[in-house]
Amino acid sequence: MLKGKTSENSMESVYLKTFINELFNGRIVSEKQLDLWRKNCRFFPKPPYRIITVNTNSSSEKNVLSYISKYFQNLFSDQSLLPKMTQMASNELYIFLCKFNAHCGVSNSFENLLDIGDYKIQAADAMCIGKRLDVHSRIHFYKDYYLPA
Repeated sequence: MLKGKTSENSMESVYLKTFINELFNGRIVSEKQLDLWRKNCRFFPKPPYRIITVNTNSSSEKNVLSYISKYFQNLFSDQSLLPKMTQMASNELYIFLCKFNAHCGVSNSFENLLDIGDYKIQAADAMCIGKRLDVHSRIHFYKDYYLPA
């Protein structure tokens, strides 16, 4: 995602991580706040977005999840993979998740970052339901389990 070791690149990485943390913790709630972040971050993700939730039963879960996080950053650095997970990316991700006895839930795609709360729930639900209904699968898509009301 961000290459090189310059202090400017380091700050961009810090801004992006801070932005994601603020967004996921519900502290960015308005378009005005999003616009401020857009102006301050040189790299700002473009829609469509997806949320991926990962869980592992490893005894060193924190280390494994950190490694998985870095893997996702590399796998999805080209955002074109996010809207439609390609078969190659899906196969590669499956093999990687198997190594760590991990599962992931994938939300539907969405356009507005302010809706992230709903899609975090989708990803978590997909992982929970998917692990129970399809124990041999590692990647669980919300669209596969969703039933319209």
